[in-house]
Amino acid sequence: MLTRNHPRSFRNLRYVYPVVSRRSGGISIGLNINNQCNFACVYCQVLGETSSDVRNQSTSRVNLEVLERELRELVLMFTSGRLFEDEWFRQTPPEKRRLNDLAFSGDGEPTLSSQFYDAVEIAAMVRRELCPKETKIVLISNSTTFHVKQVAQTIDFLMANRGEIWAKLDAGSEEYYRKISRSNVPLETVLRNITDVSKKHPIWIQSLFLAERAVGPSKEEIDRYIDRILEILAQGGRLHGIQVYTVARNTPDSNITFLENNEVDWIVDQIRSKTDVPVFTFYSK
Repeated sequence: MLTRNHPRSFRNLRYVYPVVSRRSGGISIGLNINNQCNFACVYCQVLGETSSDVRNQSTSRVNLEVLERELRELVLMFTSGRLFEDEWFRQTPPEKRRLNDLAFSGDGEPTLSSQFYDAVEIAAMVRRELCPKETKIVLISNSTTFHVKQVAQTIDFLMANRGEIWAKLDAGSEEYYRKISRSNVPLETVLRNITDVSKKHPIWIQSLFLAERAVGPSKEEIDRYIDRILEILAQGGRLHGIQVYTVARNTPDSNITFLENNEVDWIVDQIRSKTDVPVFTFYSK
C-alpha cells in the first residue's frame, strides 16, 4: 500500500510531499509547482481527483520562499528520522529508507510553470546543503516543452546538479498516443524533444501500458513503440533505460485497469528482444 498510494499532500505543506516510490526504490520528495497539464491521460490519478475547471485555470504562482522552507523542513524530517515516526511512513521497510530524489511531478506538467527554473534552483541548493550526496533531482515530464529555450536552459542546469530526466512515452503510433494522452501536442513533437534532449543528456524513458476493458495494447502497437525507441537511438539519443510499468492507482475511468504480470512481462520481452536498452519492470502489485 505504501507504493500504491501517493497522496500529494503531507501535513500542512503546500508544495512538497514525500512518497515511497516503487520506481526509485526509496523515498522521493515531490515538488508540486503547477496544476496545469497539456496531457489528460486516461489513467491519470490527478484527473480522478480534480475537476477540469481547476486543471484548466491559470496556474497560481508558487511562493518560492514557502517552497524552499517546506523543502528544507521535509528533508530535515528525513535526515533526522522523524519522517519514519509518522503513522504512514513508519511502515517503510529498512531498504527503502533512503532519499532517492527530489522529484518535479505533482498535479501538472512541471515544465509549463513560468517558475520552473527558480524551483529547480531551490531544489539544487537544498540538495547540495542538506541531502545525502547520492540524492538526485528528477524531472518527470511528458517532454512537450523541451524545445522551449527557457526549459532547455533549466534542464541543462538541472543535469549539472545531479539531475535525471524521466520522459514519458506510452505509445508508438499517433492514433494510440492520442487515445492514451488525449493531448493536442503531436507525438512527433514529443519524439523530437526526447531525441534532442537525450543526444545531450542520457535520459530514462517511462512507459505505462494498460488494459482498456481488459484488453491491452496490440502487438502492432508494441512493435511501433519499439520502432520509436530504435529511431531515437539511431538519431544519437542515449537512454539509461526504459521503465515499463502499469496502472497501480485509481483511474478516472473504471474501464482503464492494470495489465497482469505476464502481460507486462510479454511487453518487456518484446523490447529486450529488439533493443539493447536496459528495461526495468514494475507491476501493479
